Amino acid sequence: MKLDLSHIPGDNGLPFIGQTLAFVRNPRALAVSRFERYGEISRVNIAGNKGLFLLSPDANEFLTMDKEKVFSSRAAYEPFLKDSFPDVLGLFDFEEHAHHRRIMQSAFKKEAMLDYMALLQDSAKQVIAEWDTTKSPFLFAPQVKFLLFNQAALLFMGESQGQQATELIGHYNRAAKGTLALLRLMIPGTTFWHAVRSSVLLRKLLLEKITLKR
Repeated sequence: MKLDLSHIPGDNGLPFIGQTLAFVRNPRALAVSRFERYGEISRVNIAGNKGLFLLSPDANEFLTMDKEKVFSSRAAYEPFLKDSFPDVLGLFDFEEHAHHRRIMQSAFKKEAMLDYMALLQDSAKQVIAEWDTTKSPFLFAPQVKFLLFNQAALLFMGESQGQQATELIGHYNRAAKGTLALLRLMIPGTTFWHAVRSSVLLRKLLLEKITLKR
């Protein structure tokens, strides 16, 4: 059931895409402009999904706490994630989400985090030692991003630094780029096509590794 939001300040932007381009280009700047123009709560349209921008502390507490259990993550994010990241934890709601979250929590307890430290420190030293800071310009942010993805591959998938970790990172990055693709058709060469293809290959690799670990 769609609610009538016409009484709330705001606009739907361009036909179908709404404020999608501004959101993809700079979400923070879009939030600031909406706040200055409409205030703490305003109507917004992202890729044809009409909703509200909530920009006050009270509104965000109401949304994130969700004491009445009325806000669905799946309804909000599935249009963007269903093709690249189907059934990820962030799409589960209520008891289903709590059940899977409890399963994941064991990997993030204090004892487990302490065990990770030595592994992460050693891998960070190895990668940083290979940085060529003599190049001009040396792009720090992409190097740190790659380092963190490498560590995630090492920690959660058991891959050492190298070709397999690079392959996993590449698949993930391409799948992530597809979440906001405007053209969502399987046309070879498009961002969406690469995203879905990488998502399938990434899940295939994960399933193979689960079998090997067992």
